[in-house]
Amino acid sequence: MTVPPESQPSHGPRVVPAAEEGLDAPERKVVQALREQLPDDATVLVNLRLTDTRADREADAVVVWPGVGVAVIEVKGGHVEYADGTWWVGRPHQGRAVQPVKQALKCKYGIREVLRGHPRWTGPDPRMVHHVAVPYTRLPSGFTAPECPRTLISDRDDIPHLADRLAAQLDALESAARPPTEAQAASLVAALTGPQHPQAAFATRNAAHIAEREEHCELLTAQQGSVLDMLREVPRVQILGGAGTGKTWLAVEQARRLAEEGQRVALLCYSKGLAMWLQRRVQALPEDQRPAYVGTFHALGIQWGAKPVVGAPQEYWESGLPAEMVRHARYLTPEQRFDAIIIDEVQDFAPPWWEPVLAALKHPDTGRVVTFADEGQLIFPRGALPAKGFTKIVLDENLRNTEPI
Repeated sequence: MTVPPESQPSHGPRVVPAAEEGLDAPERKVVQALREQLPDDATVLVNLRLTDTRADREADAVVVWPGVGVAVIEVKGGHVEYADGTWWVGRPHQGRAVQPVKQALKCKYGIREVLRGHPRWTGPDPRMVHHVAVPYTRLPSGFTAPECPRTLISDRDDIPHLADRLAAQLDALESAARPPTEAQAASLVAALTGPQHPQAAFATRNAAHIAEREEHCELLTAQQGSVLDMLREVPRVQILGGAGTGKTWLAVEQARRLAEEGQRVALLCYSKGLAMWLQRRVQALPEDQRPAYVGTFHALGIQWGAKPVVGAPQEYWESGLPAEMVRHARYLTPEQRFDAIIIDEVQDFAPPWWEPVLAALKHPDTGRVVTFADEGQLIFPRGALPAKGFTKIVLDENLRNTEPI
């Protein structure tokens, strides 16, 4: 996806903020390379801060490239080495341990969560990758790491071709997610850098489009509902599909059907943005078809009595709070437990979360559990299902563009 010389930009991409204040030397080197290599219609967001109740995150650079995709870049200066499963700035075991891949990945997921809950963004999840740049390091020949194939990291020799490398990584991504159009890219940048609430004119302009799109998706999802008909006697199911295959609509439909049968149902997810969307969606259902609980996994634990810790490290949310939930689950009454649990975007669930999930069931060994996952994201260190008992189904119809994936 190299940009031919005759189409090289005359002005370069827009950089936000334009002053580039607060950039250190390695970040400035990367941003300057992107200025020189990206086309006019691209945007580079620098030092983009993402804040929620769990953590503050900062993406060193985010490339928003219409027709290509979104790349979240973590920059590490100095001499960077990877040894014994750990990244080091300086000598291994003597320098400073860092986590560039994990930082970039968390920022990518943070951006996705912001977009899902933001009124300025009405499109599907855009094609998005995370990338590491080490502009002062020359990686050894044949470098690779379990969490970081060579295509995911650019060293000092790669920086002169950084834009091409990002384009190739996005193009090779095995996901149904589409690159943003120019209009979507503008909305994405506005959502990440502008105020939370759009102007009334924006909402009015998009209301008809949103209604039409949702009605079309509803029709196609009803056709996909036959999947649920076939699986009604299967207690443990994982349904896989890329972006646009109707997973979230099917998750709501599965929860609705079970609630209508009189079962006590929980509809869980990880992202607060997705949880808010699910809650709005469920609120429109008849009361006897609504799940008993709709929200995030962590919020369920807090509802049980687990105490949230303000400013706690990520490890607390991944293992500390789930351990508390297991203890609280022992004291749940039968009326508080669930006949069935539906989980959307299960690839975001950490392995320690499964014990409290199953403990919330009236019958932990046989209770109904239906999960939905983006098959393109299963390579990341989340989404580990229990080893046995789940039947896997793959969705192969893209409900957003009505073409086979």
